Parts: sequence; C-alpha cells; structure tokens
Amino acid sequence: MEALSELEQLTLQMIADINEVTVEQIESFLDRRGRIIQEIQSYFTTHPKDGSELELVNRILGFDDRILKRMESLKNEAMLGLNNFNRARVQRDAYGASGAYGTDNSLFFDEKN
Repeated sequence: MEALSELEQLTLQMIADINEVTVEQIESFLDRRGRIIQEIQSYFTTHPKDGSELELVNRILGFDDRILKRMESLKNEAMLGLNNFNRARVQRDAYGASGAYGTDNSLFFDEKN
C-alpha cells in the first residue's frame, strides 16, 4: 500500500533528523502523518489487512517513543525560556517606573570632594 510506504518514509526522515528538528517541523510532520493515517484507516475498512502491512505499521509505531521524547524536550526548552522571561519581567517591574522606587523622576548627583 502506497500510504504505508509514504508514512514509513516520512517517519524515517523525521527519526534521522530527530535531534535537530524544530517545533514547526514536528507540527508539519504530525499534520502530514494525520492525513496519511486517515487514508490508511479508510483503506483498511474496505480491504483486509495482511501480515506484512501490520508488521510495517508496528515498526512505524515503534518510532513514536523517540518522537515523543523530542517533543517533550522541546516543551521543556520552551518552559525554561518562558520561566526565564517571566523572571526577567518580574525583576524589571520591581525596579522599573512602576516598581518599588516610585515614579517621582528624581535625579541624583555625585559630587567630588
């Protein structure tokens, strides 16, 4: 079946580059994969499954763990970046114009003795 071969090639390509893929690439992969899987499901509703097709499906599904781990890694990187951004925002707000030092527009001059 052509769709199974396409899914296998798509999955193998993703696995080959798994450590370098971006969130956008994974999103694109998941969209294409979803369309292909729908095609495969509709095919299997009208045609009997043979052993080689089921074996190929199971082999493809075996890669899901590595893809999920990369997705989790990207999620953790995003969470870390968001936490750093929020921490910086809190610090900026604490010392900024509306923070603890008020908005009196005071100026300080150092004088040399």
